[in-house]
Amino acid sequence: MAKRFLVLFAATLSVSALQVSAFTIPQTKYFSGTPSMSGSLTFNRFDNYGGTLVLQSIDISLTLQASGGYFILDNDNTSPVSGTFEFGANATIIGATDVILKDSSSQDIPAQAAAYHSGVFNLAADVDDDTGDYDPTGPDGMFYNGGIENSTTSGSIGNAFWSGFTGSGTGTYNINFSVTQRASCSGPDYIENQSSPPPSTFGFVTVLYTYEPVPEPATIALLTVGALALLKKRKHSKFIRHSA
Repeated sequence: MAKRFLVLFAATLSVSALQVSAFTIPQTKYFSGTPSMSGSLTFNRFDNYGGTLVLQSIDISLTLQASGGYFILDNDNTSPVSGTFEFGANATIIGATDVILKDSSSQDIPAQAAAYHSGVFNLAADVDDDTGDYDPTGPDGMFYNGGIENSTTSGSIGNAFWSGFTGSGTGTYNINFSVTQRASCSGPDYIENQSSPPPSTFGFVTVLYTYEPVPEPATIALLTVGALALLKKRKHSKFIRHSA
């Protein structure tokens, strides 16, 4: 019984030793420009080298930075008005070629990345400027000078959707994205707003593969023999101490 326990314990040690090492392969593709815009990014599939590498997870992240630009508000009504405004950009994954971007709950990933500033405004009644002139001069107008805004969103691909991402040998797939301006304000329709110029945007999509190598039979045998030898040595040392 004790011998059987030692063998099982040694096997457990060897398997544990093989499972401690996980490796990652990151791929990052960049985009930039002025919204609205769209494009396609090409990524390499995970090559399992004939089954000698085992995929553990696929994580995808979307990062967006929006900077600069101007947002103008102009009140053309005879009454003062207050509210909130947003200015920046949104980045969205709008599809893919040869892969399915869904998590374990079959939800689309990653979600939208929204890099924007949210603020408040208090505008006086109209001071006789014309409709459609988008005059930012106070007290009935204002402009916001865009700062630097960042947003990141991520998700993990569900196991049921891995087939397009991996295989034996090389291959590629495309992830499609779009970037749109985010410029809006709350309040009545008579509040004129304009983005001139729009913000500049920069972003990237990262695909991260986490994997483990499949151990060769000789490696497993070597680890098991080593674990048994270590246990035998400990048992022998214990016997000597008791004999003394």
